[in-house]
Order: sequence, then structure tokens, then C-alpha cells
Amino acid sequence: MNEHITTTTQERLKERELIEGAVAMARPLLQNSHLLEGNSGTIDPGDVNIVKDILQRVFPVDVSNYRTHAHLQLAARFGQIFAERVGLNSAEIQVLMLGHDVGRFITHRWLRNELVAAHALNALGVRKDLLKKAPINDSRPPEDVSDAAVKAYFDNMGTEQRIVTIADICGKRNFDDWGIRTFDEVMQYHRRQRAGEGVVAMQNTTASFPSERRIRNEMIEFTAILYDLIRQWLSDEGVDVEEVRRMIIEEESSTSVRTVILDTPSPTTSTATPLAHASGEHKYDVVNINELDM
Repeated sequence: MNEHITTTTQERLKERELIEGAVAMARPLLQNSHLLEGNSGTIDPGDVNIVKDILQRVFPVDVSNYRTHAHLQLAARFGQIFAERVGLNSAEIQVLMLGHDVGRFITHRWLRNELVAAHALNALGVRKDLLKKAPINDSRPPEDVSDAAVKAYFDNMGTEQRIVTIADICGKRNFDDWGIRTFDEVMQYHRRQRAGEGVVAMQNTTASFPSERRIRNEMIEFTAILYDLIRQWLSDEGVDVEEVRRMIIEEESSTSVRTVILDTPSPTTSTATPLAHASGEHKYDVVNINELDM
């Protein structure tokens, strides 16, 4: 037990160090955005470019994180299209999608990465009204997993929360061929793989964080039903998730998908240096996925 406490304490200290470094680098780059508390104004495409720039500066693409970069970029594109079709501010949704999984640059522990993301975004001073639209760290094990309970949860979600949730699920790639998984394929993975992760976490409680031990099969099923409700809601709004997936595939067909998904605006002038990764892997200054060891 003492060894477990020592290990988790060391991990927490390392995570805090990485968060502090990321916040210190990102905050100056956000000063001219509409994303910080006290900065009024409508979020616009310029803010999207600022966030993309920050992600590349703070977490340069390397062999340990290219999948996270790929997911954020794809989820942002899904979110942009969904938002446009239901009449939301698409730039705001893109910002939410680009930032929703930043915790994975620091830890891949499921659920804990959400805690890390929430902590980092709060420490950065991101607007509270914006964070409320992203259901980060809202994965508490439900006591009631009935259809009625899931429907009640769905009814209480804001439109932005629904879009962020479904865009996150749709933005999953198959890295064997860099294709985009169908909604049904993602649901099969969610029910099978994540349920398995939950069982492992529960059986190995001395090697996991408390947040991981919140994983239950009931939670997996609750969220799976919720995802389907959101997909049906989008369909009722005239948005076909599969049609959007095919549209994005068509967009990517004219060039190398490995480059497109990580394409970013030219960095602004900055003296910031890349955040050191715990992995110690080489970091690429130029976004070129073809160089990465698959």
C-alpha cells in the first residue's frame, strides 16, 4: 500500500509540474483572444487559430501524442459542421473540441485525464461560461441507468454540450489506415474496450487513481445510450452523422490525411520553448506525420 501511495504521489507531482509548465507557456499567447476571463467578445476563427498554435507550441507533435492531436483536429471538424447545421457559433465549438482532451497530453489514464484537463483549463483562466458548455469531468457513475434517467440527463444538456459530446465520439480514427470510424464502430469499441478497462481498474485498485475506480459497466452503458440519443436528436435536426463522416472523408481524399489533420496556421512570433515531455521522445518542429513511427 505504501508503495502504491508513493507511486501515485509521484505521478501527481509530475502532472502538476507539466500543467504548470503548459499554463505558463499558453497564457501569454491567449492574451489577445476572447477565451480568458475578463476578455469579452464573440469567439471567432482567430481564436481557433490561437488555440491550434498553442497546442503545437506547448505539445509539439511526436510519436507519443500524434493520436491525441489527430483526434482533436478531427473532433473539431465534426463539431464545426454540426454547429453550422444547428445554428451555433462554429468557432466556439471548434475551440471547445480542440481543448476538451488536452489532459491526454499529460496522462492517458481514463477519467483522470479529464480531471487534469479541467484543472489545467481553470488554472489557465479560461472563461467559465465557455467551460460550462464542455461536459469535462462529468462522468460520475449514475445510480439509475434506466432509459428514463438517461433521457432526463439528455434533456438537461445544453445544445453546445450535446454537440461537443457527439463530436468527441465521432472524431475517432482507425489508425491502421487513418480512416474515420463509423458511429456504430465507435459504440462497439466503447461498450467492449472501455468496459474491459473498467473491470481491470476495479480488479487492480491498488494500482489506480480514485477517479479510475469510478469506472463501472453502468457508466459505460449510460453514456452509450446518451450518445445514441444525441445522434437521434441531430437526425431530427436534419443532421446525418454518417453523411458528415463521408463528407469529411471526401475532403481529405485530395491530399495526405496524415498531413491535413495536423495542419496548423503559421506560428506567431514567440520565445516560448516546447514543454518537455515525460517520455523524452524527439519533438518535431514541422508537422509531418509521415516522419512518425507508426
